[in-house]
This record gives sequence, structure tokens and C-alpha cells, in this order.
Amino acid sequence: AGTTVPWCGLLVGPDGRGSIAVTPDWSRLSFPPVRALSSSPPIVRLSQALRCLALRLPRTVFDPRVNDDITVGAVLRSAAAACARAVLHAVDGTCQRGTPVLFLRLSRLAFVWLNAHTTRGGSRVPVSQAEVRGA
Repeated sequence: AGTTVPWCGLLVGPDGRGSIAVTPDWSRLSFPPVRALSSSPPIVRLSQALRCLALRLPRTVFDPRVNDDITVGAVLRSAAAACARAVLHAVDGTCQRGTPVLFLRLSRLAFVWLNAHTTRGGSRVPVSQAEVRGA
């Protein structure tokens, strides 16, 4: 059996609001990616959005699946390091309504932590457009 690839999707709507979706299977989301990225700036934007999201959540969470505390800092360092090494695969596409969306395959640590703050099936956590831009 193959391993499940965790994905994190960042969606920014025309109203300037955004959302983050976490799911082990991006095809289950309503906005699947459609083409490969040719540059890295969107990865930086997602990193900024994740950082802003983390600031609004508990600094440390306990996840029984790994039987350990997962710190916000550890998740961000893991995601940032993976982005810097270009280990993550990014895909940029559009949903049916033409809303820009970005997907990143996350490290296991980042996925477990984010998944602990969402429900299964790609539920979304609001992120503002300003946060996405890192403003």
C-alpha cells in the first residue's frame, strides 16, 4: 500500500478573504490543482499565511496520534525548511469559479499539526488576504 500524500490548499476569494484546506487527498477538495508552478513566490505566500494562522492558535497542541506535543514553531520551521529545499511540490490552479488556489504537499509534522485544527475532508480555516500577502 502506498503512503498518503498530505496536501494543504490555500484559496483566496474575489472578496479578499482566503481559506486554508487540509486533506490527505487534494482530489477530494472542490478546487483541485490544474497546472504546475514555474516559480516559488506562491510558496512564500503560503508560508506567510500559515504563520499568521499559527499565531491565532495555541502555541502547543497535543496530538494523540503521535503521542507528543507539537509546537507551532516546530511546524513553521519544518514547513520553511522544506520550502527552502524545494522538497514540497506546489501546484497552482483555479477552482470552477475562477478563484486562485495554491496547494503544497506538507511535511508530516506540518500536516499532523494543521490537521489537528481542522476536520477531515478539507475543512477550511479563514485567512485574510492581508495575511496571505504577509501585510
